[in-house]
Amino acid sequence: MVISRKLAGLVLSVVSVWGLGSAAHAAGSIEGQGQFELIAGRPPMGYQRLYEWDLFLSPADASMPGISRRLGAPPGQMPTGDGFYRIDNLPAGTYSVYVNQPDFFASPKVIPNVVIANGQTLRLDVNLDIDYSTYFRADNEWTDWQWTWYQTFKATGTGVRGVTWKMAGWGLYNGKQARITILEDNGNPDVRSWTPIGTGTDGQLASDSDEWVRWPSGTIPLTPGGMYAVKIWVDGGCAVFKRNKDGNSYPYGRAYDQDGNAKNFDLNTTVFVDKDNQIVTHTRVAPGPGVLGTPGMRWCQTFVARGEALAAVDLFAASSEADITLTCRIRRDGPDGPQVGPTKIAAGAYFASSTDLVGVSYNPDQAPLVPGQVYCIEFTDSQSFTPFFQESWSRYGDGAAYNGSAITAEDLAMTIVEYSKGPAPRMADVNGDQRVDFADYAQIAQKIDWRGPAGGIVEDLIRDGVVDWRDVAFLARTWLDAIAQLPMVVILSPVNGASFTTRDLITITAAAADADGEVVRVEFFANTNAIGTDDNGSDGWTAATGLNAGQYALTAKATDNDGGVEVSEPVNITVTTVPR
Repeated sequence: MVISRKLAGLVLSVVSVWGLGSAAHAAGSIEGQGQFELIAGRPPMGYQRLYEWDLFLSPADASMPGISRRLGAPPGQMPTGDGFYRIDNLPAGTYSVYVNQPDFFASPKVIPNVVIANGQTLRLDVNLDIDYSTYFRADNEWTDWQWTWYQTFKATGTGVRGVTWKMAGWGLYNGKQARITILEDNGNPDVRSWTPIGTGTDGQLASDSDEWVRWPSGTIPLTPGGMYAVKIWVDGGCAVFKRNKDGNSYPYGRAYDQDGNAKNFDLNTTVFVDKDNQIVTHTRVAPGPGVLGTPGMRWCQTFVARGEALAAVDLFAASSEADITLTCRIRRDGPDGPQVGPTKIAAGAYFASSTDLVGVSYNPDQAPLVPGQVYCIEFTDSQSFTPFFQESWSRYGDGAAYNGSAITAEDLAMTIVEYSKGPAPRMADVNGDQRVDFADYAQIAQKIDWRGPAGGIVEDLIRDGVVDWRDVAFLARTWLDAIAQLPMVVILSPVNGASFTTRDLITITAAAADADGEVVRVEFFANTNAIGTDDNGSDGWTAATGLNAGQYALTAKATDNDGGVEVSEPVNITVTTVPR
């Protein structure tokens, strides 16, 4: 194993090493593994290694190109699958390391100020930031089949970036939707009554795979030391892999079933968070590279800074080059603004045929930002390349993509990581209704004097020490992110726990609405079986059916005019046979 690791890596030809002499005498190496703890806070229980994630090593400037590695897949060797990487023949100096794979379930990590010394090998393991994890899967170790499961945890980070979980049961989730909600302890002993502070949906479910949802930093803020819960709800129910409690288990929480009963096990769930003064302000929220764009030799993306320095960026791009490298610059104000920080050559890592993930990172003193200021990330090449765009429903709202200096109606499919001295700004729920929408923006618009300070109207959302129009603009951006809302639907009758007989015609009535359009259809289900569809809600949304004896979970699925879908919480009923 030692021999194979020493052989791993791409040999670099270095002619000049910053005046330190020949490469033969100034070369160093770096190796390690990308990973996260199988059980949060229990390193002796081992690590989940990151296979086919991408690692990018960035020098201080453009004197040499960046280098990429696929974790667990050393160049020229059979894949090891163990998250291992190694890079040899590096000029002595200070670098930064960036690990990400937007197509997968976790979140990025930057290691700044990595010092490579002459003739030495640096061991650097990249550990992703988590608050909770019990990443175990064993045969026959899964929960009962229920619509809802909960897992509590104690926060150590300042915000949730993503949640992953793993379910058992082949072919049972086709066409289903999962909804993940983060709940905050409000003092109620019943975890089901804790306060929801953020939610996300996954409509591409499978079994024995890593399901995930992801959010930009600041969407779901956490208070370190506070108690929270992950609520997993799946249309039709689910069985989640679990690990029974013992002396090595996660010590600060446990699983709860849909009735709020504490269980003696933990769920196979991982919560990725903001730590180490890093926030992910722009991110992919769906698998895949995005939508293939149009060719160009210079592509840019503007954005509003939320941190104090740029930490890393990556971009999905296609090219006829075997290994894509792009020159990256940061500019203030827009594509033609002054440059901020050094020019760097970003390395590409293989994603698919003719498509790479191109990434680059910075140390905290290299690319300073002013929160609230507009900046532009510029990618150029000597020949044409084609970036991928965000899907229309997942655009950022605080900038735009530029082909050369011409603005487009698109956003580049990329990740932006920033260094931040504090937690990411909380999304601006001005009226306290647990959502950011037009009502918050309208409340601000009624009061704001655009010529003066905004104190007392909105908080210092971007943390620049001043409450002014920039904070209002940040709220507007957040509102724009929120306006493409899913419909809302709830079953009004029957009530939960109602009883019927096999002779009864059971009428189900639902209320449905859509904040940014209209509901066009409501479908009704008993367990997973369709029992009716209503395409006209002018007189209410209803369906009527008879049912055989048994226990049923009734749900309603609403579809809006944008194709958005939402499923109601279940209403449980009992149907009994009438004696003859």
